[in-house]
Amino acid sequence: MYNQQSGSFGKTTMTTSLNEKKLLLNRLPRYPTDLVLKLGEEIGEPYCLQFDDSGYDQQNYRYFNHDEAIPKIAELVTDDQLLSFFANPDTKAEVGKITFRGMFYTLKGGELKCESDWHL
Repeated sequence: MYNQQSGSFGKTTMTTSLNEKKLLLNRLPRYPTDLVLKLGEEIGEPYCLQFDDSGYDQQNYRYFNHDEAIPKIAELVTDDQLLSFFANPDTKAEVGKITFRGMFYTLKGGELKCESDWHL
């Protein structure tokens, strides 16, 4: 429901934004560098911190699971953290050919913007 005082749609917008973050994270390359794992480690997400750079957890004998990690990362990561991560030259080089156009995020030419690129 639209809140005139705040000028937003409240919980609906937050849920939609969270879902869009999940979609964006699903588009990230997993080879040669697993960028989902790298982002999770950078923001200190506990599940991601269990794994080495190859995505293996030697203590629990298991591999990194994107389906498990992406919702956790999407809930924890802030827009500023996302922008900082995508501003890294190594990340830019790996995502340079990926295009993502959402209501809240646009990724084009390796540059992430927290805005829509939709032309209505």
